[in-house]
Amino acid sequence: MSLPKVIFHSVLAAFVAIIGDLQCDTIRAASPSRVPASVAPTASAKPATPATPTASAKSARPATSRRPIVGSPQTLRLPNNVLLEMLPVAAGSFTMGSPSGESEREPLDKGSEAQRRVNITKPYWLGKYEVTQAQWRAVMNRTPSAFPGAQRPVESVKWNEAMDFCKKLTERERAAGRLPAGYRYTLPTEAQWEYACRAGAAGAYGGSGNLNEMGWYAENSGSKTHVVGGKAPNAWGFYDMHGNVWEWCSDRYDATPTGGNDPLGPPTGAYRVNRGGGWADGAQYCRSANRAWGQSGGRNSFFGFRVALSSVGAK
Repeated sequence: MSLPKVIFHSVLAAFVAIIGDLQCDTIRAASPSRVPASVAPTASAKPATPATPTASAKSARPATSRRPIVGSPQTLRLPNNVLLEMLPVAAGSFTMGSPSGESEREPLDKGSEAQRRVNITKPYWLGKYEVTQAQWRAVMNRTPSAFPGAQRPVESVKWNEAMDFCKKLTERERAAGRLPAGYRYTLPTEAQWEYACRAGAAGAYGGSGNLNEMGWYAENSGSKTHVVGGKAPNAWGFYDMHGNVWEWCSDRYDATPTGGNDPLGPPTGAYRVNRGGGWADGAQYCRSANRAWGQSGGRNSFFGFRVALSSVGAK
């Protein structure tokens, strides 16, 4: 990524951090990032009905979590009666990356989006929504977010902290005997993330292909995050795969990634992968194939995540 982009985004991250400090005493200083904001086309769209991940005592949903069944949705009931919904993803194959002529692809891309065939050999579950502040607080007892709101995505989360959240979920569900053998809660691999984002689509965006219908980004976000599930889902039922907050993946960043069976990224490296684009970014950064990165200890209001229940990926 070019130096002007890094400088621009570092300035933007610092500005957001100042605002965040005024909004919430718990905000820590924002870290420089590499995700620039830019201008993108606009389109009109009617948002989908917002999600309601928190349930009341009279909810018709299960009173307790149950052992996940392959191919079936899973709902975790966290402390404080907070729900975390996950959708199953079957094993399969897809073409990862983008063609060189894809609209809004970086013209100077050196191979980071090169198309390659990837095989997802094992089924997994992925969060229906980005992890919310209510879910984060239920597990971690605090929230670092610059944009307060129980049903907004948690952000200003380091990669290490996101993994700690997943570790706590694993320990809780394993102690209750509700984990399938060999599975754990973790961040999705980059391949799992793009596979679920595309949901069978081959174009620049999943679902309808209309970014304005599916995501909050620079042109429609009002320079802030929004309640999860406020836009249309993709074909597999996942919300906010494009925009709102960047989502950490388990992989270390590789500038020239490879395909094959369940790729995990390089074994060493200072940077972790971010995917999906966010509230401050132009359309090109919200594409299904767009790749970005951040230091695992980096914190700013662009970074969030969604949980995977998987037998592969970082431990």
